[in-house]
Amino acid sequence: MDQGISLIRLKFYLMKSSIITIILFALTFQTIFGQVPGNLDPAFNIGTGANNWVYSMDQYPGNRVVIAGNFTSFAGMNQSRLAMLTPFGTLDPSFNVGTGADNTVWSVAATKDGKLVIGGNFTSYNGNSVTRIARILPNGKIDTTFKTGTGANNWVRIVIPVDSGKIIVGGEFTSFNNQTRPYLVRLRENGSIDSSFKYATGLNGRILKARLALDGKILIGGAFTQVGAQPAFRICRLNRDGSIDTSFHSGTGSDGEMRAFAFQPDGKTVIGGYTTSYNGTSKNRILRINSNGSIDSTFHNPSSSGPIYDVAMQPNGKFLVCGAFLTYDQKPYPYIVRLNSDGRVDTTFKTGLGPNDGVEYFSQKSTGEIYISGNFTTYNGIQKNRIARIFGDSVALHDTNTVNVIQGKIFVNVDNNCEQSLSEQVQQYKIVKAEPGPYWGNTFSTGHYEIKVDTGAYQVQQVKSSLEQLLETQFCPPNSGSHNAQFSQLGDTVSNLDFSNTVQSCPILKIEVSSNRRRRCFRNNTYITVSNSGTSPSYNVKAYLKLPELVNLISASESFTFLTPDSVYVFSIDSVMPNQIKTIHIVDSVSCVPGVIGIEQCTKVWATPKNTCILSNASWDGVDLQATGQCSNFIPYFKIKNIGNSMTSSRNYLVFADSLLVETNSFTLNAGDSLMLAIAGANPNALVRIEVPQSNNHPFSSFASAIAPCSLVPRPSGFFAESDEDPIEASHCLPIRDSYDPNDKLVYPKGSTANGNVSPGKYFQYTIRFQNTGNDTAYNVVIVDSLDANLDPASFELISSSHPYTFSISGKGNPVLKWKLSNIMLPDSHVNAAASNGFVSFRIRPIATAALGTRIENDADIYFDFNDPVRTNTTVNTLFIPTVTPNVIDSVQVVTQTKKQLPSNSLIQIYPNPTKSKVSIKSPFTEIEFRLLTITGNEVISKRKAGNDIDIQFLPKGVYQIEFTTPAGKSVKKLILE
Repeated sequence: MDQGISLIRLKFYLMKSSIITIILFALTFQTIFGQVPGNLDPAFNIGTGANNWVYSMDQYPGNRVVIAGNFTSFAGMNQSRLAMLTPFGTLDPSFNVGTGADNTVWSVAATKDGKLVIGGNFTSYNGNSVTRIARILPNGKIDTTFKTGTGANNWVRIVIPVDSGKIIVGGEFTSFNNQTRPYLVRLRENGSIDSSFKYATGLNGRILKARLALDGKILIGGAFTQVGAQPAFRICRLNRDGSIDTSFHSGTGSDGEMRAFAFQPDGKTVIGGYTTSYNGTSKNRILRINSNGSIDSTFHNPSSSGPIYDVAMQPNGKFLVCGAFLTYDQKPYPYIVRLNSDGRVDTTFKTGLGPNDGVEYFSQKSTGEIYISGNFTTYNGIQKNRIARIFGDSVALHDTNTVNVIQGKIFVNVDNNCEQSLSEQVQQYKIVKAEPGPYWGNTFSTGHYEIKVDTGAYQVQQVKSSLEQLLETQFCPPNSGSHNAQFSQLGDTVSNLDFSNTVQSCPILKIEVSSNRRRRCFRNNTYITVSNSGTSPSYNVKAYLKLPELVNLISASESFTFLTPDSVYVFSIDSVMPNQIKTIHIVDSVSCVPGVIGIEQCTKVWATPKNTCILSNASWDGVDLQATGQCSNFIPYFKIKNIGNSMTSSRNYLVFADSLLVETNSFTLNAGDSLMLAIAGANPNALVRIEVPQSNNHPFSSFASAIAPCSLVPRPSGFFAESDEDPIEASHCLPIRDSYDPNDKLVYPKGSTANGNVSPGKYFQYTIRFQNTGNDTAYNVVIVDSLDANLDPASFELISSSHPYTFSISGKGNPVLKWKLSNIMLPDSHVNAAASNGFVSFRIRPIATAALGTRIENDADIYFDFNDPVRTNTTVNTLFIPTVTPNVIDSVQVVTQTKKQLPSNSLIQIYPNPTKSKVSIKSPFTEIEFRLLTITGNEVISKRKAGNDIDIQFLPKGVYQIEFTTPAGKSVKKLILE
């Protein structure tokens, strides 16, 4: 007896030791080899696995995964063609399929309510007669409320549940429930045919793949060559109602069956299958297409030795690719490979020997782990029958239940209901927040947003700028209400918290300008963007460019007209459609003259026609002030004009000399009246500026300003914000530099003193610049900017960028801005210095409650591919209201005549300026004398004008003065000789 007990204890001890050994081995495996992307996850132990193909799988609540295929057993247990696996790889005993399906299950998908939809070639499930499609309850039993009648007359290859409870079904059938439905049908939640699905019945071949794009459209692929009356060679995109999306143009399409799609947030799609050419271009089994169906030539064109069965995009922008290939890009990557975002092989994904047979399908967990299924029996030499779990990226390996997610979309209301229809366009880059927190998010190009939050109850609402508040009225939820979301545990998602906005039907034209740098003696890049955020086209659009005095245009991507008298470049853009953005690329250079380093140069742009249909705030009193400045005989003149309603009370103008406030006084103007001011006794080399406040709730600006350019040498102007808040006016100011740190952050206005003193309430314009100073091409650049707590996200506006990007706002409390510039192929500075630069820019105001003395600091991190981030400098601004500094000027003289004319000498023009050799003079006077002086006042040339051209190429390069004497008196202008 005792001996028997001892033997039992010995067996138990040995068994326990074996278990401990297995656990220690697994821990040692992870410790030694680490969670390397592509390596097997030893914690997922499937035993003997499946005895035949696993064709499909899906994630299921509780960290489980459901699999389907042609297997009849799993881990030695009878399990006919459908199984639920625990997070450890074992069968879930709570999911009992009974006798299961009597034939192949090609597709399985989980619905929002926890049920499963399966499709295949079966005719019964656990003894219940069902023809090739069924819905399964969470316990594994059949859902008898799902009634499909006679079902499909041939194989079902694809089942896709959609948000409304409906199901898209595709495959090899030609009828469904005895109704003609060749290869595609949409079912209602009860299993009946949804007749509102406007599917063209002319599809002439089977469907092997269908997926919902982020905007709800349906991309289908297979063996067909026609959809309805339209040729569609093995790929086609349908609208949400089933009609053909005519904006998708694939040309001659694919020469082989398409069966793999992966969507990017920017609208591009990676597609794969049996193709060897697409629209007449050689493409070996995989390629990337743009949103309109055309080939994206920036995606690497590889060589795959076999067909592609599935493609999946990972959160980091990389792509998992699987199929029946042994080599990929002419290197041994059997059956599975991971690509970087540009399509090239990611060599950090370590699969070892990989699978020993075809891989059919991917399924990804939010924590980064990847499930693969197919017909393989080993992975890297280890037995794994038809399913395995491998590691994803270590940055994603964290507890599944770390965040909750709030999702929804924002669109324009047309149909006066809260569901988006085909005629209702999405609204991109709209900001949303969830409170308390606040937690931040924004819509992408598809109109969808996502906010990551903790447990608790939240109110979700839109964050609108002052202009958006004038243009839009929130229709759903009504009365500018918010959505509610509540989470009792981590790892949950609340979806369909949509917003619709009734938007005034009109074009909303907007122009922006940014430059990458102002480097003396070098070429630089300037980008003008003209966009229409309205709901109707803007016609006969023109963009106007005024370059600063030390900057010269070299070339432009669009044709232009040059207006000589005003030195303005005019670009005819014609029409700008709703949500369309048109970009003009300018190559310019800074004059190679001494003494200009540190001088700000402001590029100005404006557009026509005006946005005449923008509604103004009902609280605006209609007063609209305009300020202009001009210099005559070294005297600054300013004109303040009221082009709106009469003022009912006075307000003060402010006069500045450089950064100093030198005078302030009150004024009142009736409608149409103007006030002329002459600044006496100002230093001729000071930058004299006037600023007048606009009324509260002015639709476009909070102030008007102007400068009088009397200085003979360039002066810094970065102390002040530009009054360019009208959407069809913009400016960008940068200092002239020689060599500099290429990865930096600039703020305009920079303010005065080392504290960056600026007036409260004004916009800050930030420019983050980057340059690839490494020794190889940078494929991707990511910029991350955590906003200062004293900046107002409601006022945030994207301006422009040197390269295409996707953008997001996230985080709790202080919003985190993120630009992702993918596949920009930024050359290193040693190969192409000019092309190695780039930038992004945005503007934002301080919060209204920020007190005087508040210090606003900002920096950014720049990531080049997988390198450590480059931290920029920190910009500093302090909210400050200046007091008057006496004795800087003599006086401000008020000219009482409202139509006072400046001296006629102001009509004299000299051009080109800057010049390299000759200068021409245009004057209304028949007799004119001039003296050419150096900047220090030494006379170089003195003569009476005898002709239009004056040769000065023999003089040294630099800044000169031209003094004119006419019957109207004397005046001085500046001339730059390069």
